[in-house]
Amino acid sequence: MMEMKRALRVLFKTVIVLLLLPLILVYGIFLYVKFVNPGAEQTMKETTAFLQQKGSAGNGFGGEPGLQILDSGYRSERFFWMESDHLIFQTNYNAYFAEKSGKVYVWDLTRNIIKPLFCDCSINGYRGNQLYFLKRSELKVNSQGALGANRFASELRELEDRWILDGEANITDALEPPSDKYGVSWMGESLPSFRVRREFRKEQGAPDHRILHLPEWGWILRMPRTGPDYWGQSAPEMGFIDLDGELYSEQPGTKVGNMIDLPAREYPGLQIIYIEYLDLYWLANNVYGDLAKTRTMGFVDREGDFSSYLWPDSWAQYYAIPVPTRKGIFWSGVDYRENNSGGGEKGAFIRDSNGQIHKVIEGAATAIKMSPDGCQIAFFSTLSEEDRSKSSLKKFNACNSTLENGVISDVEY
Repeated sequence: MMEMKRALRVLFKTVIVLLLLPLILVYGIFLYVKFVNPGAEQTMKETTAFLQQKGSAGNGFGGEPGLQILDSGYRSERFFWMESDHLIFQTNYNAYFAEKSGKVYVWDLTRNIIKPLFCDCSINGYRGNQLYFLKRSELKVNSQGALGANRFASELRELEDRWILDGEANITDALEPPSDKYGVSWMGESLPSFRVRREFRKEQGAPDHRILHLPEWGWILRMPRTGPDYWGQSAPEMGFIDLDGELYSEQPGTKVGNMIDLPAREYPGLQIIYIEYLDLYWLANNVYGDLAKTRTMGFVDREGDFSSYLWPDSWAQYYAIPVPTRKGIFWSGVDYRENNSGGGEKGAFIRDSNGQIHKVIEGAATAIKMSPDGCQIAFFSTLSEEDRSKSSLKKFNACNSTLENGVISDVEY
C-alpha cells in the first residue's frame, strides 16, 4: 500500500511539471527577449507584421483572392518544365565549377512534393522526356582554347526518396560538322546547329546575321545585325525561313514570312517562344528601361503570318516579355494602375478575357516560363525589395484560379 501511495505521489508531481512546463518555457523566452536580447523582440514583431501583411492581402502573396500561388521555398532562377505538372530546378547554376553550383530538385506540383535529383551536373534544358545537362566532372578545352564541358542527355526515374538519371548519353560529339570550317553552336537549352566559324566567314561569303531559332518547326527568324559594319551585306533573304530540317543557320532555306516591322535598333530585344497548346510561336520585344521602344507582340502561325496582340496603352512597360496563358496575358512590372507615371509597386499581373488587369503577386517576377498546357507560370519572385532573402521559385496556376465572379474564362487570341 505504501509503495502504491508513493507511486501516485510521483505520478502527480510529474503531471504537474508537464502542465507547468509550457508556461515556464514561454516565461523564459519573455525574459530572454526583454532583458538578454531586446533586438529579438523587434525581429519577431517585424516578421509577424510581414506575414500578417501578406496573409491579409488576398491570396497570401499580395495578389487578389483566388489567384493560386505555390511557393517552392527554394531560391532558383534555373528551372524547366518537365511536363505540365513537374518542374526541375537548380538552386544555383554554374556550367563549369561544382563548388559554385547548387543541388538539382524535381518538384511534383500536383502533390507539392520536392525530391533531389542525384546528378553531378548543371542542367541546361528539358525536352522530349530527356534532361539536357553539362557534366561538371568532365571539363575540356575546346579548339579555341576556351574551357568547356561535355554535354549529356538522360531520361529521369523517380524513386521513393529521390530522382536518378536513367540511361545518360554523351551528346557532345554526336553531331559531325560537314567540314572543319563549321562548328557546332549550342543554343539556350542544348539545341544544336552548325555555323560557319568566324575566321572562315569572309571566305565562305557567310554574313554575320542575328538569328532566332524556332526549333519545333525547323525555322529561323533571320535578321540583320545593326551597325555600319554590317550594312550592305550580301545575304540570303531576311524574315522567317524554313530550313527544311537542316541544321545550318547560313542555309538560304525557303522564306515563309516577312520581317517584323520594327526599327532596326529594336531587333536585339526580340524574343520568341513556342506556345505548345496553340501550336503557335509568340514573339515580343523587351521594352523595359526604354519608353521610346515599340511595344510589339503577337503570334506567328505555320504560314509565316504575324498577328499582333494589342497591348494596353496605359501600361508603358514590362520586365522581360509577357506570355499568353489560357486565361490571359501574364507579365511582371510596375503597377501603372497606382501611378501612370510608373511610380507604383512592382508585381505580376494577368489580363483576363474582358481586358481587366488583376494583380497575381507582389514584387518582381523574373525568369518566367509557361507550362506546355498554358495553365501555369513558373517564375523567380522577390516579395520584398528590403529583404531579398524572401526570394524563391514560385508557381501560379491560372486555370485553377478564381476571381470574384467565379472561374477565369479562357481567352480567344
